[in-house]
Amino acid sequence: MKKTLFCVSLALAGLMSSCVDKYEEVDADSQPSWLGGSIYAELENPKNLTGTFKTYLRLVDDLGYAETLNRTGSKTIFPANDEAFSRFFQKNDWGVSSYEELTEAQKKLLLYSSMLDNALLISLLPNVSNGTNTPMKGQALKHPTNISTTDSIQFEKNLPGNNTYWDQFRQNGIHVVSDNTTPMMVHLLREYMIYNGISTVGENSDFEIITGTPFTNGTAYIFNNKILKSDVTCQNGYIQQMENVLLPPGNMAQVIRKNNETKLISRMLDYFSAPYYDATTTKAYNDWAQQYNRPKIDSIYQWRYLSNRSQGGEKLGAAPAHMGGTLVSGSELLDYDPGWNGYYPKTANASANIDYAIMDMGAFFVPTDEAVKKYFLPGGNGAYLIDIYGTGTTGLPNTEENLERHIDSIAVKNKAVIASFLKNLMKDRFSNTVPSKFETIINDAGENFGMTTSKIHRKDGKYDISIANNGAVYVIDELLAPDEYQAVLAPTSVYPDMRVMGWAVQDGIKTGDYLGVDFKYYLLAMSANYAFFVPEDRAFGFYYLDPATLGHLSSDNKTPRPDVLYFHYEPDSKVSPLLKCERYYYNVTTGEIEGAARPVTISEVKTQLVDILNYHTLVLNSGELIGKNHFYKTKHGGAIYVDGHKLNGRVMGEWQKNGKLFGRDITSDVKFKTPEITEIFDQKNGKTYRLDRVVQPPVESVYSVLKSNTNLSEFLKACEAFGNEPLLKWANISPEESKDANGNKLGYSEQDAYIIFTNKYVYPDPATLKNTTINQACPDYNVKMFKTYNYTLFAPDNTAMTEAYANGLPNWVDVQALWTKYGNNTKAYSVLVDSLNNGHLSPDERTAYLAELADRNEAKRLIGLIRDFVKYHFMVESVFADENVEPSSHSLSLCTDAIGAAKELSISGGAGKLNVKDATKTLTIDANDSGKVVNKMCRDYWYNTNRTKATSIETSSFCTVHQISRPLCANSDGRFD
Repeated sequence: MKKTLFCVSLALAGLMSSCVDKYEEVDADSQPSWLGGSIYAELENPKNLTGTFKTYLRLVDDLGYAETLNRTGSKTIFPANDEAFSRFFQKNDWGVSSYEELTEAQKKLLLYSSMLDNALLISLLPNVSNGTNTPMKGQALKHPTNISTTDSIQFEKNLPGNNTYWDQFRQNGIHVVSDNTTPMMVHLLREYMIYNGISTVGENSDFEIITGTPFTNGTAYIFNNKILKSDVTCQNGYIQQMENVLLPPGNMAQVIRKNNETKLISRMLDYFSAPYYDATTTKAYNDWAQQYNRPKIDSIYQWRYLSNRSQGGEKLGAAPAHMGGTLVSGSELLDYDPGWNGYYPKTANASANIDYAIMDMGAFFVPTDEAVKKYFLPGGNGAYLIDIYGTGTTGLPNTEENLERHIDSIAVKNKAVIASFLKNLMKDRFSNTVPSKFETIINDAGENFGMTTSKIHRKDGKYDISIANNGAVYVIDELLAPDEYQAVLAPTSVYPDMRVMGWAVQDGIKTGDYLGVDFKYYLLAMSANYAFFVPEDRAFGFYYLDPATLGHLSSDNKTPRPDVLYFHYEPDSKVSPLLKCERYYYNVTTGEIEGAARPVTISEVKTQLVDILNYHTLVLNSGELIGKNHFYKTKHGGAIYVDGHKLNGRVMGEWQKNGKLFGRDITSDVKFKTPEITEIFDQKNGKTYRLDRVVQPPVESVYSVLKSNTNLSEFLKACEAFGNEPLLKWANISPEESKDANGNKLGYSEQDAYIIFTNKYVYPDPATLKNTTINQACPDYNVKMFKTYNYTLFAPDNTAMTEAYANGLPNWVDVQALWTKYGNNTKAYSVLVDSLNNGHLSPDERTAYLAELADRNEAKRLIGLIRDFVKYHFMVESVFADENVEPSSHSLSLCTDAIGAAKELSISGGAGKLNVKDATKTLTIDANDSGKVVNKMCRDYWYNTNRTKATSIETSSFCTVHQISRPLCANSDGRFD
C-alpha cells in the first residue's frame, strides 16, 4: 500500500493559519481529492498551476532547498513560471540576462523573498493574532519573508559623497546590509482594504491607482505583482502563483535610490545615513563562511538612517561609534528610518499580544528631480534657501549645474532644513495616505498636505507608485515643501542674521517653552494673510525701550528712568537658552544709555518678547497687501504706521512716527531711527519684511495724552472728577462690592461703572480665589472701562466742551455745589431713607431729609449724564483717518442704554479723513489737521507690581485718540440733559 506524508492540521483544518511540523503516514488511496503532492512535486509536475517552473526549481535545487519543499516543514511560496522568468531576464534592475548570470546572493533573494514560513491561505494573510482563538481579521498588510540578513550583504564603493560618516570607507569600500531586520512581503488583499477604508470599486479606485489594475473579486497583489493562481494546496503548504517574478523591491530608501528620476531626494536622504557596525551579522556570516569554506568578512555594517524611530521602535540619535557616537540634534533626525525593513508605525497603548509589525507601513511622497529643480532654481519658492546656504557659501550661481553642491551646502550649514523637507514628505501610515485620503493628509503645520492624484508622476501610462517592503513610494511632480519654509516665518528659520526673531518664533518647538505662546504654529496658518515684520539681529543692538519700566523713576522720584533691552543670540553658548538679554538705563533727558549691563533671563522678559512678536505681526484680509493705508492693527490690537510698503518704506510706532520720546526730539538719534524695510519675501501666507530697527510700542497712555494737551483739559477734568469716591458715595453710588441674589460677591462695585481713570489693577488671584489689587500698577492712570482690546477716543476739545455745556451737559461744579451744601454733617443715604420710613422725624427734620434726598438723587442723575457723555466718546475698536476707511453703521460706544445695549456711532471716510456720525449729524476728522491731536496711538499698560518696580506686562489696552471740536451726542435733539 502506497503511503504519503502530509500535514494533519492542514488536511483537517484548511482554514488554520499555520501548520506545525507534525506528519503522519496516510494511505495514498485515502488522500483527499483536493490534496496534491508536495510543493516540490507540484512545481515539478504542475497539475493546478499554469505553465512550467523549471527556473524556479533550479533556484530550489541550487540553494539546497529541495528537501524542505519535498517533504518537511510547512511553507507558503509565491513562484513565477518559466514564461515570467523569460520576461524577467529580458529586463530587470540587476542587468542579468540569463539564469547563469545570477550570483548566489541574487538567487537567495529571488527564492527566499518568495517564501513565507507556515502554510497560509490567501484569505488568512490579512489576519493578526491577538493571543486569543479569534484573530483580528483584515488588519495585516505584510509578513516577514525567509530572507536572512546574511543573504543581502553587498560590497559598496559608491557611498554617499556628502556625509563624513562614510569617509573612512571610500577608498576600500564597505560590506553592508540595508539593516538587520527581515524584509517584509506586502500583500494588498480585499479584507485589509475593506477594514482600512481603501477603495477598490470604481474608476480610479485606490487599488487601481496603486497597482495599475482594476480590482476584481479574488484579485490579490504581492507588492505590485498579481497572484494568478491562489491557494494551490500541497501536502506541506500552499503555492500562490505570481504573474511576474517576485523580485524583492527593497525598502523605501533603496527604492528611491534605484529610481533614476529621484536622485536628488535620495541625495538628501544620504545626509542622514550612516554605517553602523553589525556584530551579529558579521558573526553569522563568518560562521556560515567557515562551514562552507568561504572567505570571511572582517566587518559588516548596517546602512541606517538617523531618526526618532528605527529598529524595534528605538531612536537612532547618535553618530556611529567610529565617528565618536556623539548625539545628534533632534531637529536633525528624520521621523523614522526609511531603511528599516521592518518599519511599522508607533501605536499608542500597544498590547504585547498583538503583532503590530505586520499591520501597516509607511508612505513617502518623493518629488522627481525636475520638481526639486523647479523648487530650488531661480523663480522657485525655495530659491531663497540656495541664496542663503548655497551661493552665499559656494560663491557659485544658482544654476542646475551647481544645484547638487548647493543642496549639499544647505545640509552642511543647517541640516535641520533638509530634515524638515524630508519629514514633511514621509508619512507614518500607508493606510492613511492612499489616494482617496489625500485630502486628509496633514503637513508639518497640521494643515492640508496639498496632495492630489494629479500630482502623481506618470510612467509608462501608469501612476508611478512602488510598494517597497516597508512602505509605499509615490513619485510626484511637485515638491510639497513644509509650510515652515513657505510661510511668513520662513526667513526667520533660515537666515543667520534673523536668529533673535527666529528663536522667539520657534520657542516651544525647538528652544524650550520659555514664552508659552507657540507663535510658530500661529504663523503656520496657511489660510491666513500676514504681514510679518522681522527686525534683523543687529536691529536689537540699537535697543528696545522696555514698556514695563515706563513707571521707573530716577532718584528725584519725579523723572522717568526706564530701561532699554538688548536681545542677542549666542550660538556657541554653553548655557540655554541661546537667546540672551541685558538691561540698561535710559536717560530721558540726554537720550544716552547709562550704567553697566544687567543680565536678565529670557523668562524675566518674556512678556516683552511676546509683545515684540505681536507688535510685528499684522493679520490682513484675504488678498490684502499693506500699502493702501498707513495705519494697521497688529496681532494684539495695537497699531503701527506704514509709510511706503516697498523697499525703503518705513514702519513706525507712535513715538517713532512723531519723533519725540519723553518730550525729547529723537529724529537724529541713531538708536531710535525709524525702522526701514530692507528686503521683502513673498511667502505662501503673506509677506515678510526685513527691518533694520525694532518697531517700538507707545509710551503714552490715554490719560497722558489728555494731560499733555491743554486743548483737552476740560474733558480731562470731566473724566477725573469721577475719582471723587466720597462724592459718588454721597450721591448713592456705592463703593461696596456688589452681590448677587444669593449674597455672593460679584467682584465689582456700583462705582466701578462710573470711574474713568484708575491706577489700581484688580485681578483674580487663583491662589486665594479672591480679587487682588495692585496699587499704582501703571505709568500714570488707565481707562478703567478698557479690557484687553483696542478702542478709539473722540476727545472733545475745550471748544466742544463749551458747546456741550451750552446744550445741557451738567457741570461738575453744579454737582459739587449740591454736595458741599451739606458739609460734613450728612448721613448715610440708607439712614436718610430709613428715618423717613420709620415716622419718628419732626416736620422740620422730615423736610430737611427730603431736601437732601432730592439733592442726592439729582446729583446721581447729573453724574449719570456726565458719565454717559464721556463714555459715548469712547468707541470699541481703533479707527483712523486714513486713505481707506471701512464703513460701519453700528460701531459700538462704551455708553449703554437702560437695558444695557451699547449706543452706536456710524463710521466712514477715506482720503485721509474719518467721518463720525452721532444721533444728530456727522463730523469729519482730517489727518492733515496739524493743529489737532489726530490718529494718536496710545497704550494703557498694567504691570505685575507697583510701577516703580515693575518688570513685566500683565495686560494692556490700545486706544487711538482723535481731537474733535464738536461734541458727540446720543440724543436726536442734540441735548445732553
